[in-house]
Amino acid sequence: MRIKYFYTSDIEEVADKVAYQLDYFYNRKKIDNFVKNIIKLLREDKTRHAAIIEEISNVRNDLAKLDLLLQESEEILTVCHRAETGEFDNQVESQEEQKEDKPQVPPPGNNAKKEMQAALNNLADIQSTLKTMRQKND
Repeated sequence: MRIKYFYTSDIEEVADKVAYQLDYFYNRKKIDNFVKNIIKLLREDKTRHAAIIEEISNVRNDLAKLDLLLQESEEILTVCHRAETGEFDNQVESQEEQKEDKPQVPPPGNNAKKEMQAALNNLADIQSTLKTMRQKND
């Protein structure tokens, strides 16, 4: 079962927390051994197709989890980058110039904080999921 959970962090700590999640996944799954293991199975016993198919399925599931982890990491880091570079401010200014007769856009600080909180919450979800997976595998 996979769940999503949230927690708050200082922006300066985000890169370390994203690195922790990636490192945790890497150390648990040893990504570079995925294909080697399948090749090994193919060479050891060419008639055990069901076992090889199962291993391929397991690898694909792990790669899907890694893809999700990378996607969430990218989203978290994108929000941090925008907050640090003031990209949110520039976006609001350009929107205001284009929509002079429309209602004002809320202050960019609120949106940036909300997006960053959502991204950090995604990171927390990843951590919990990986912890649960580790407990099940131990």
